[in-house]
Amino acid sequence: MNKKWVKTISATLVIFLISPSFPVLTKASESSPAVVFENDEISNQKELYELAQKQEKEQIDEVKIAGEEIPLDLVDTESVIKTNTSKPENLEVSKATEVLLVDKTSDEDYSAYMTSTIFVEGDSESAISSQLIAPDKVVQSDTVDDIIVDNSSTYKKIGSDLIGKLSNNHKSLLFPTLVASWTDSKSSQKYDSGRNVLLTMKIYYHYQKKGGANHIDMNYVEYWTTPKAKGASVGYRKLEFKQMGLSGYKTGWIYNTHASYPTSNHKTVDVPDAWPPVLTGNAFVGAKIQATIYGANNKSYHVQTTTMLIDNLGVNKGRGSW
Repeated sequence: MNKKWVKTISATLVIFLISPSFPVLTKASESSPAVVFENDEISNQKELYELAQKQEKEQIDEVKIAGEEIPLDLVDTESVIKTNTSKPENLEVSKATEVLLVDKTSDEDYSAYMTSTIFVEGDSESAISSQLIAPDKVVQSDTVDDIIVDNSSTYKKIGSDLIGKLSNNHKSLLFPTLVASWTDSKSSQKYDSGRNVLLTMKIYYHYQKKGGANHIDMNYVEYWTTPKAKGASVGYRKLEFKQMGLSGYKTGWIYNTHASYPTSNHKTVDVPDAWPPVLTGNAFVGAKIQATIYGANNKSYHVQTTTMLIDNLGVNKGRGSW
């Protein structure tokens, strides 16, 4: 149900190792689901950025895996920037959604483990955000701005230690390569090594169907604050995330919230395992990061980015409170 799913994957892989011809769903259960799809996470920022452009341009909002339609359009993001003397100005936002793993407990019930990367960019023609991006003529190496995947994270490894020990034949049997248009990150969109990217947010979550009802549950929230202007720095950060609504796993109204004040430009924060998944029909699931960026002239710029996986309660529109 929650992040401890790697233990389940390991058990499933062990069964396959003993008997590669084991019928995938015949013995599947909640305690031992069958892995039906696995895909490596993209760790290069350029490829993720290009995937975001592709998904937006082609309006790719779902992908079919193992007979299930997995939604890719759950994430909605708003971002604004302002100074102490200016009105808020909208920032450009793009997002790339990946499906990392799908497992099934029956023909009807499944879980899709996913991640969405949100890029928040400044505008060279803006009166405010243009002060925080690098000049057009500056050439930067892609490696400087790469998002580095923390391979020590249990969530991101996806049982890779066991998978690596399998023969090529077993790998082919367990995880056939599924090539779909949404995984192709090649794009004609020009990428300038993240010259404009002020903030990157990454949410790991899973979308699941159980007993005919759809649930959603956050697993991790990760961010990078990376202003590109020479001499710019970040002096304040506040990270919040919330999961509220009804759940098929727990009775009563679910209300779980987190707030912290990280001091680094990159941090990954766990969403507690005790937070149950909530039903998509009546819920709010999302995260917000606020950052104060100081320009070379020590002028302060306030950036606020709110990302909702679902909000049919109107929380982000003022009918609720963070």
